[in-house]
Amino acid sequence: MSCAGLRAAATLTLAGLLCAPGAYAQSADSRPEFEAASIRLNVDGTPYVFNGMRSLGTFVSDNQSLRNLIQEAFGVPSGRRSWLPAFVAPGQGMPILGGRDAILSERYDITAKWNAAPAGGHITTEAMEKAQSDMEAMLRTLLEQRFQLKLHRETRELPVYELTVSKPGKLRRGSCVVFDPEQAPTPPGQPAPDYCGASRVGRKGLDWTLDGRGMKISDLANTLSYLIGDRTVVDKTGYSGTFDAHLRWTPGQGETGATWATPSADDVNESVFTVIDDQLGLKLKAGKGPVEVIVIDRVERPSAN
Repeated sequence: MSCAGLRAAATLTLAGLLCAPGAYAQSADSRPEFEAASIRLNVDGTPYVFNGMRSLGTFVSDNQSLRNLIQEAFGVPSGRRSWLPAFVAPGQGMPILGGRDAILSERYDITAKWNAAPAGGHITTEAMEKAQSDMEAMLRTLLEQRFQLKLHRETRELPVYELTVSKPGKLRRGSCVVFDPEQAPTPPGQPAPDYCGASRVGRKGLDWTLDGRGMKISDLANTLSYLIGDRTVVDKTGYSGTFDAHLRWTPGQGETGATWATPSADDVNESVFTVIDDQLGLKLKAGKGPVEVIVIDRVERPSAN
């Protein structure tokens, strides 16, 4: 399948589909870096966020907070990635401590380019995995050079939510399509198949929506960690299968996105705790546990383009 045929279309995403790179620039200290990159402060006030490939060899991040960019570059747990063109659900990454919140909360538009021509014009799953690793390395260099970012990692005992099974047998898998990177891309104007492992997060008024096919518990825990916002969700279910999820809930005070819209009569007015118990037979229980965190030692507003 041609790399140019892939697109990651999203209303909210921390991970975009990336195509296999060829050569990319090396900085003086041998760190990989983009050949060219522009950074602009976003003051539009829109909730729309995008992170991924807009065209072959062009990485675009629209309206991303610096905190999210740091999570994308430095805080992605191993094995979190899902190599699917329909994968648009965000992941939590590691909690970020320290730094100035005024800077970490500022949102930026980034366009960065590099030579991403794949060998033979085709891609494979292995090539996409290497591409994501390369992209994160280049983004780390960009943040370190332009934002003067310095950080370290620690493990701390923090409040968490433990995800457990409350009603066995409610997690069920429906029909989905296994993604094959060698297949022809979906023609323009036609809906993409329901790929196994793909999930999509959206908004309806004040409510969050989460739709997934063939999801793993780890995918759900990562996404809930981001959407709930105040604690990391730790999988304690022991469930190793996959399942479908079609959820809608109204975020409570302090949850991510709780103030993005005005309440309306269409809001479901049910919490995520109630919804996942009723529909998936899962329970979120407050607790404490070891959590790997990122500690910011230094960060500045970006240098000029």
